[in-house]
Amino acid sequence: MAEYRIRPYRDEDYEAVREVFATGMSEYAPALCLHVLRQPWVLLALGCTFCLLLASARSLLLPVLALTLLLALARHLLGCAWSAYIDRCLGDDLRDIGAAYAESAGARFWVAEADERVVGTVGVRPVDDSPAAAAGELVLKRMSVRKDYRGLGIATALGRTALAFARQRGCQAVVLNTLMLQHEARALYERLGFRQHRRYVLPTAYGRLANCTVTTYRYDLSGVPSFRHRRGWHFPFGACARRVSGATVNLGTEPASFCGSGGSCRHRPAPGLREAKPPPPTAHGGLPDPQGLARDPPSLPEDLHSCGPRFAERQSRCWQPMASYRIRQYRDQDYDAVRTLFARGILEHTLAGYRHVLRSARAKLALLVLFVAVRAAAGYWVLGLGAVTLALVAAWFLVRSFSTSYVQQALSTDLRDIPASYLRAPDSCFWVAEAGGAVVGMVAVAPPQDPAERGVALELKRMSVSKDYRGRGISKALCGEVLRFARARGYGAVVLSTSMVQVAAQRLYEGQGFRKVGAFSPSLLGSLLCFQIFHYRCDLPGRTAAPPH
Repeated sequence: MAEYRIRPYRDEDYEAVREVFATGMSEYAPALCLHVLRQPWVLLALGCTFCLLLASARSLLLPVLALTLLLALARHLLGCAWSAYIDRCLGDDLRDIGAAYAESAGARFWVAEADERVVGTVGVRPVDDSPAAAAGELVLKRMSVRKDYRGLGIATALGRTALAFARQRGCQAVVLNTLMLQHEARALYERLGFRQHRRYVLPTAYGRLANCTVTTYRYDLSGVPSFRHRRGWHFPFGACARRVSGATVNLGTEPASFCGSGGSCRHRPAPGLREAKPPPPTAHGGLPDPQGLARDPPSLPEDLHSCGPRFAERQSRCWQPMASYRIRQYRDQDYDAVRTLFARGILEHTLAGYRHVLRSARAKLALLVLFVAVRAAAGYWVLGLGAVTLALVAAWFLVRSFSTSYVQQALSTDLRDIPASYLRAPDSCFWVAEAGGAVVGMVAVAPPQDPAERGVALELKRMSVSKDYRGRGISKALCGEVLRFARARGYGAVVLSTSMVQVAAQRLYEGQGFRKVGAFSPSLLGSLLCFQIFHYRCDLPGRTAAPPH
């Protein structure tokens, strides 16, 4: 997992910052098109156009082709409008970042750096241009993280850095605006403690036609103490806190020097170093109820995040302002929630699978051959486009049926009788993550189906976390339960399988010590579509594991 650090903006970051912002915003163009397409008046207009053409031409092909061209034109226009919005942003505060976010004006701009390049950005400015407003409210702007570096806690670190800066300056609140399309960003802000303040439609012709809603979020800092934590553990603002062997050592407010290997850090304690009393030890030798601790957010210094992603992840598990969760064994009343959670988790990857199919060289070649063949046979290029459109629709339903059949197979086998499959069977178990009285995550472990691995390793199965609760460390906690379970029973390794389109899951497993040991296509159709299943293996320390097969 890549190390990263949060640092103030420099002049040499100019092009990289603008490129990160433009790339991140460009990703929302397809979502904008889908949002516009779902508007009632758009659906009504398309339906009326189709019916009129069908009645006048008395042919199904002409209305289909006309709607295809109309949708393509609308996609182009929306793309141009979105590009114009990005250009307007680049010509506003991102045109002269040093001046727009000058510290003398009560503003600041940070970047996240990993692999010697800028991978994330965020800035804060006074709500208006008057310097006096800096003591009142700040507006958080230009939050963006490169796609390849998401899921590492970088966005959370950037947001906390901005909040710590505002708290240090004595501001009353931090506000921000985000579009209805930015679902992941909204979930991030709510996890950080922002609350919805108001909603409004963009006051432009495009905004009213497309019903583009902007949500204003607000984080109130007034009346928030500068340090707080449960069980009497205090974290002064500007201090680095590190958990060591079940205790918490609070370091003074002098700067600490950090290294980035594995999230460990070296520090130079300031005068007044004190050690907090550890909580009573438990049977597992750690903290009481390690999976169900309620978490309260202290203010974090910006240099805390330079320890790297693993250290930041450990801090986020303890400090993130979110509802607490706990890991427990499956119960009978969890049956419907577990099956629904699994089905939704698998089906949400259908779109990623469809995109993978369209990106493959075989699919592009097949569509090209189809277009040329129909064009040569019929003599009309419009018919060729129609044939390609129908082929794309058929491919979507094919990929969808592939995912649905996998879900139905799982629901009719081991998830049909979960106690018999995982609770009464030897060397098997099933856990759920519970938050707010609801099941939000699940994972299972059982002997592997591969005979060569039986007696040597256990298999992690059915890992899934609700979309609204991702990024909170629940997946890591569930994975840790499986690893501890296997280690306690004397197994030397844990194996698992995941599809090539589940990139976030692959990143999670690799961060937990798994390594890819093989790949295969699940069927002839999978081979034709270049779809593969990856095998992962995690050798447990202190055990002698057989070589992977």
